[in-house]
Amino acid sequence: MPSIKIISTPPGEAPEEMRRAWVGLVMPVAEVTDEEVRSKYGVVPCDIFGNPSEKEAKREVYRVDTRVALAILRAANQEACRWFEKFVNPEGAPFLRFEKGSCELC
Repeated sequence: MPSIKIISTPPGEAPEEMRRAWVGLVMPVAEVTDEEVRSKYGVVPCDIFGNPSEKEAKREVYRVDTRVALAILRAANQEACRWFEKFVNPEGAPFLRFEKGSCELC
């Protein structure tokens, strides 16, 4: 399974300071099925039916298991992890999405 390293602050709705906490972290890329990709988007702008906006649907991203990502973040920055744990429910958002432009494969 490939891994990604976050090389620049990923875009998103979280405060920049919290998003910046991901920089330098290495995480395994989740293996997801086409059905999971269509039905589970993580924390992204969606309509009231849970469908990603057209812009979000076109973003090229790597998906990381939410629980794994938060465990890695917790080891590096507990404050940022606590912030994300307030707003990200792994049951409803099993994957976090990181834009390919903010990452490198490793």
